[in-house]
Amino acid sequence: MGYDRAGFYGYDLIENLGSMRGIRSAEQILPELQHPAVGDRVYMSRIAYLSFDAVVPNRYLIWRGSDRPADSAFTWAIYPMDANHARLVSRIRIRYHWRDRRILLDLFTEFADPVAVPKILEGIKARTEGQESAPLQTQAVQVAVWALAVVESFVVAVFVFRWDAWWKAWALAAVSIGVLLFALYARQAVWMGAGLVLVLGVALWIAPRDVGHRPAKAASAATDLD
Repeated sequence: MGYDRAGFYGYDLIENLGSMRGIRSAEQILPELQHPAVGDRVYMSRIAYLSFDAVVPNRYLIWRGSDRPADSAFTWAIYPMDANHARLVSRIRIRYHWRDRRILLDLFTEFADPVAVPKILEGIKARTEGQESAPLQTQAVQVAVWALAVVESFVVAVFVFRWDAWWKAWALAAVSIGVLLFALYARQAVWMGAGLVLVLGVALWIAPRDVGHRPAKAASAATDLD
């Protein structure tokens, strides 16, 4: 696995963008990459990398960060189930850098890995069992759904501060957050996330006719007294 190596077997459009080996992750074992040594680097992108900390063939491997003591560790372990089956388990441990700007990467990892790692595991499973990988078009639709859900969340945030019908704004905010979480983490069919994003988009288009405008107060009638 790794950038400029075999890829990550997950969302190739994002994870392998710009890789010298191409956009698609490897579909077969690459002999030249089968002998990692402790200390070898595994690049996550063009500039970010981890290093092999422990390699035990057919059992586990561990990647770690460059700091000492290590502030992060990524473990991939194989647990035999019977003569023909095994379970691949991914485990990630991170020490947060609360006092410097690396906290931004830590938080990104916290929320991105629950999206990326299950897809990686599915990609490895598919290759192990000889299944075809998902087409890039499907990945493109998924990425587009995520992007639209994020944009809709920002639009709703504007409504919360500008819409006089505050209960409508907060209701839409709750719905938009739900749609975003569903699109990212539910791992359902792509068309379901796309449908929810489309429905929310229509709601945002037709609903905010009174954004920034307060309803006019009824004028009181004046009564002339003789």
